[in-house]
Amino acid sequence: MDESIRRLLGLRKKTSWIYDGWYRLRKFFTPRFVIVTSLLLVFFIAIVLFARIELTQRPDAMEQFKVEGVNPYFISLYWLVTTMTTVGYGDITPMTTQGKMLALLVMLLGMISLSLIISQITSRIVAVNLGSMFGVTRTRKKIDCILCGWNPTSEAALEEIKAPGVEVVIIDKQNRPDLAKSKDVHFMVGSPTSPDVLKRANVTNAKNIVLAMDDDSEVLLAIHVIRELNPWINIVAKINNHEHIKIAESAGADQVVSPSSIGGRLISMVADEPSAVEWLTRATSKARGVQLIEYDITEESPLANKTIAQIREQLKDTAKIIGVDTAEGFEKIPGDELKVEQGNKLIMLIDVKRFKL
Repeated sequence: MDESIRRLLGLRKKTSWIYDGWYRLRKFFTPRFVIVTSLLLVFFIAIVLFARIELTQRPDAMEQFKVEGVNPYFISLYWLVTTMTTVGYGDITPMTTQGKMLALLVMLLGMISLSLIISQITSRIVAVNLGSMFGVTRTRKKIDCILCGWNPTSEAALEEIKAPGVEVVIIDKQNRPDLAKSKDVHFMVGSPTSPDVLKRANVTNAKNIVLAMDDDSEVLLAIHVIRELNPWINIVAKINNHEHIKIAESAGADQVVSPSSIGGRLISMVADEPSAVEWLTRATSKARGVQLIEYDITEESPLANKTIAQIREQLKDTAKIIGVDTAEGFEKIPGDELKVEQGNKLIMLIDVKRFKL
């Protein structure tokens, strides 16, 4: 299939706007969210129906509410709460058959709701106390990134990945309870090559997974296992031996990084070009105030269908364009006349505090 068509349909995992949108939708509309929203909607309808059936149709009751200055819908809410919590004071009771049927429904849903709340509170307490201690929790949230292996490389990656609302799972063979103390970070003991461990980490609903283990053979095996469990997940693999890079790509890794090769290049450059190495270090760390980003050009993007010259004028000094990823390939240091279209990606060096689109 032509590369431009694959990009348009979102069939490349690296540039899949369809998968990215579907992942965000699934992350927001979790089963818990759907259940809670449905119950709230049913209770709201029950309040309205009870007020219409049992209160507003009774002139004596409405006259009393008018004298007391009470809204019938507030009385209906009061009845709903006392009924679903099984308190049942008896001061407000259904008189009609329809009202009694509605009361039966509210009683059943009330018992179910209270049971769900108690079970959720109990499971959360158990998970926090025991799961964090032994690293045996099961993650049910939609995960933004699973980080496999704990070493200086993965530690540095976590510092860059962490952000408010970003859910991260860390998998390591050794128990590290201190890692689970961070907000939005879940820790699990186990091997990233184990399907059971990966399922507990919710790999089937995860967006990205970073394989940062020290053993290349373990990384290669994990790629095969992960790709079987989730064909669409974005796999980033750390490979120490540069001879294994092609193997990792053939196995199904979307991006392969060799820290030893990168470190070797930087070490070889630092003696003669220290400023270039310092620039690269600053550009790849959010903590330094500047950051290299990949910006998707969507239909709604303010940069769509503009030339590089126009984009540079719009961005001013808040960002510098390093390259453009198009259907034809990667354009390094693009010329002013190049037109950026939907589906392209801009590689930019941005000022984190000032850059806005």
